[in-house]
Amino acid sequence: MRHKLFGERAELYDLIYDGLDYEGNAARLRELFEAEGIDDGATLLEAACGTGAYLKPLGRHYDVAGYDISEQMVQLARQKLEGVELFVADMEEYVADEPVDVLICLFSSIGYVHGLRALQNVCENFYRSLKPGGVVVIEPWVTPGQYRVGQPSMQTYEDDDIKVCRQMVAKREGQRAVLDFHWLVARRGREVEYFSEVHELYLFTRDDYVEALEGAGFEVRIEEGGLVGRGMFVGKSYCR
Repeated sequence: MRHKLFGERAELYDLIYDGLDYEGNAARLRELFEAEGIDDGATLLEAACGTGAYLKPLGRHYDVAGYDISEQMVQLARQKLEGVELFVADMEEYVADEPVDVLICLFSSIGYVHGLRALQNVCENFYRSLKPGGVVVIEPWVTPGQYRVGQPSMQTYEDDDIKVCRQMVAKREGQRAVLDFHWLVARRGREVEYFSEVHELYLFTRDDYVEALEGAGFEVRIEEGGLVGRGMFVGKSYCR
């Protein structure tokens, strides 16, 4: 189940992605929002917010909130973001009670939604969570053509008290990318810990995203490159 993916080891997520330029990426998002007519002070909701790494810089300019399916991730986000509304919810089910100006879903979190019907449902939930004229930004997972079966990968982190290594070799089952991660964690004064976890992300095409967003009522454009090279889908809500 998706909410069990990180569990008690959720704190390792920030270590593995320590090199990601959250500040710079947040500045790029702000430029995108301005181009779409979204001013500072607007309300912003992040779906699958993780540990809140993007909400922290965005919160300097917007009235931010966020949710994630993992209670442990939300708990870590609360430690970073005092006074910010953060809660546990599933993007396949959640619709905001009070519509917002901007909704973001970043870092390929949308890939944890499996199947075209589920993707359509999520896009409809996002649409219903936005004010008229509101903007959604989705950073996708890779497409089927971009995914490389058999490709090895490794991420590491180290400081004086902890050394972390995560490795995997990309696998595929049908339309699902299977990421079989193997971890080694060495903490000061403790035995080296080994564990593994499997993430399965759905391989949607670009057309799949566009059709789901347009079907929900958005006017859609693609922001090439995006934040980490996977592009971004930008949807604007007009009619109800």
